[in-house]
Amino acid sequence: MRLDGTQRLVVAAVAALVGLSPLSASAVQKGGSIAGPTGPARVLRFDGPGGGQDYSTAIAVAGDGSRFFVSGYAYGGLARGDDYTTIAYGPRGHRLWTASYNGPDSNIDEALGVAVTPDGDAVFVTGYSFGGPSTTNDATTIAYDGATGAELWVARYDGPGHDTDVGVDLAVAPDGQTVYVTGASIGDDGMLDVLTISYDSVSGEENWATRSAGSGGASDEGLSIGVSPDGARVYVTGYQTGTTVDMLTVTYSAATGTELWSRTIDTGGDEIGKDLVLAPDGSSVYVTGYRSGAPGGGSRPLACLSGRAGVGDDYVTVAYNAATGQRRWIMNYDGPDHDCDEAYGIAVAPGGSAVFVTGSSFSIASDSDAATVAYGTADGAQLWEARFDGPDHLYDTGDSLVVSPDSGLVYVAGLSSDATTDYDFMTLFYNVTTSDLVRSERYDGPGQGFDAPNAIGMHPTGRLVYVTGGSLGSDLNVDFATAIYPT
Repeated sequence: MRLDGTQRLVVAAVAALVGLSPLSASAVQKGGSIAGPTGPARVLRFDGPGGGQDYSTAIAVAGDGSRFFVSGYAYGGLARGDDYTTIAYGPRGHRLWTASYNGPDSNIDEALGVAVTPDGDAVFVTGYSFGGPSTTNDATTIAYDGATGAELWVARYDGPGHDTDVGVDLAVAPDGQTVYVTGASIGDDGMLDVLTISYDSVSGEENWATRSAGSGGASDEGLSIGVSPDGARVYVTGYQTGTTVDMLTVTYSAATGTELWSRTIDTGGDEIGKDLVLAPDGSSVYVTGYRSGAPGGGSRPLACLSGRAGVGDDYVTVAYNAATGQRRWIMNYDGPDHDCDEAYGIAVAPGGSAVFVTGSSFSIASDSDAATVAYGTADGAQLWEARFDGPDHLYDTGDSLVVSPDSGLVYVAGLSSDATTDYDFMTLFYNVTTSDLVRSERYDGPGQGFDAPNAIGMHPTGRLVYVTGGSLGSDLNVDFATAIYPT
């Protein structure tokens, strides 16, 4: 059995909110090649066994820098559909192992998130896996031995609605003993609830699972998860539906799953939390996403880049006291044309003095720019903004970012359109203090068409940056692609 139309729509809606780029024929266009000023030291490509569409969605780097992991899904052929696919590499790109997971129905199994224990001994992936007509998609989390790729355990979660359940993001406790997953799960009412699960990292035994639903009886979802440095609390952001869609941030006891505090942002329109990060000392949690702009704002009668029907979205970034949930500050970023501005990623300086967000910001003169904004963590004061407009003034967006260990540079990964090369990987190197663009890199794959990164990681020394996503191959199918940049 294959997914029916309704099931595919639910999964597609979740994937759109997660931020995955669509893999459709319409997204693939003919183009030429373009080289960056320096170029990656190496590009690692993986073409799955079925010769179809393969897409890397997430990256995690071992704390000792001995290896890094990319995960996503690869087409296994008509008999298998998409399979979870996880690859381990040495720090400079030597492939160590590849592991795949084909669910019980040999159907669609797609990994969306990856995390690794601090010592790199175990790696975990989560996503959704079709279990058959009785459960449809289950939120499925898998543990692998970090050194060998041997499968350690598989945990499948089927919610009370016995319908679509999705793991979107996951995080590992500082002591490596517990892994936490967040996502969405259809309940008895047929609507998506925020789902958060705690697993024993060694055995895969479920410690607890909690569900959170808004008052509006519609869709709710967790999109990003983090753990406090002391391992005592788990933080989730996403959205819940009341009268409107509201940005949700909720905190649980790591030991019991008991809700400690929950906060929403509702400014009269729709608000979605896309990503969160904890202060290095654990005192604050920072959340970013986007909110509806002022009524009547915006000048373009088109959908925003997220697919939402309205125009006028703004970045919204919030700081909360991590222990109490008291809001410390909230900042809005409205681009030059007061149109669609949507933040997707957030990172904090290792010293904790600044937080950085990136996303897409519309401009009439240059279409969508990759806009990165820096805020002081003490009071949220905007320190700088940097907008990147590609060579042909087309669609450019930031997706994710990391900060160097010395807090000297912030690295932004996203995609950038070119009239001849379609979408390319884009990686930007900014000076943290001045916002000067120190360096920019582009990668156009051998298919000279659709290339879109989903995640960025960094070697703990700060000497290597890893950018991963999907890239059109010479056979006109999308492959895993991971670019390694020396810094």
